[in-house]
Amino acid sequence: MTVKEQLLKLKENWLLVLVVLVVLYLMSGSGDFDGAVPSLSSYAPSMAVRSSYEAAPSYARSSLYDRGFAPEVKDRLISKTARLSSEVEKGSFSSAESQLKSIIKSSESYLLNEDVDTYNSGERGEYTSASYEIKVQSAKYDAVVQQLKGIGKVLSFNENAEDITGTYINIKVELDTERKRLLRYEQMYAEAKKMEDKIDLNDRMFNQERTIANLLDSMDRLGKQVTYSTIRVSLAEKKSAYADIAFVELSMLAEALIGSLNTFLVLAVAALPWVLGIGLVVWLYRKLFGQKNKVKKA
Repeated sequence: MTVKEQLLKLKENWLLVLVVLVVLYLMSGSGDFDGAVPSLSSYAPSMAVRSSYEAAPSYARSSLYDRGFAPEVKDRLISKTARLSSEVEKGSFSSAESQLKSIIKSSESYLLNEDVDTYNSGERGEYTSASYEIKVQSAKYDAVVQQLKGIGKVLSFNENAEDITGTYINIKVELDTERKRLLRYEQMYAEAKKMEDKIDLNDRMFNQERTIANLLDSMDRLGKQVTYSTIRVSLAEKKSAYADIAFVELSMLAEALIGSLNTFLVLAVAALPWVLGIGLVVWLYRKLFGQKNKVKKA
């Protein structure tokens, strides 16, 4: 069929082509006929334009708060954390702990968690170890760390400084957006005429207020991370160099002996068929070749 004939065919069936195009247009979701039906969509945003934070799944929602560089901000927000592990002489744990708590009190810091364990080593006596989580004002962080290092012998120390400026800015931008959306909902509620529209908008405003409260809570937590730094301290009494040396118990010796005997018996039983088979072959060999040698000599 020539091109001219194809064009004539299309011209004759133009109505069918138009119907197909309309169907494809509707299937693609591009058409919008909501305006033909008077409903909340005529003055209220559809579900598709709800808060991206509210509509997005949890994993997508978290991406709103990914750390960003935010180079335009001069005053950086830095969150500091540190871990300190120290060892004190045996019998001096109580005085070391008192010194640690005195440092906390004098620096107006907060002791969030405290975990103290005492281990009994039998004839070798007891020794104590503990862990503490401290919140200290960032302005006093360096001074408090130096004081804590003065308690006993420092075994390890590491600290981490995280720039959370970008995260804070992202939440702030999102908060401004959600507040504007709530304002639009309130204006739409005032203009709504139907009761079902007011109910729907009231639910949306409730969810919007909850979203705003969550964002404010996130900003408050980030602010506290900057205002207060976290220091985790491990404190333990020094154990004797011979603390872990002890004679083997009789039960362990008996267990080792029985285990060895069991292994030997298993190997012996497994090797028995091979030993019998090899012995039989040797016996037959000697029997047959021994008789031949006797015949030759005779």
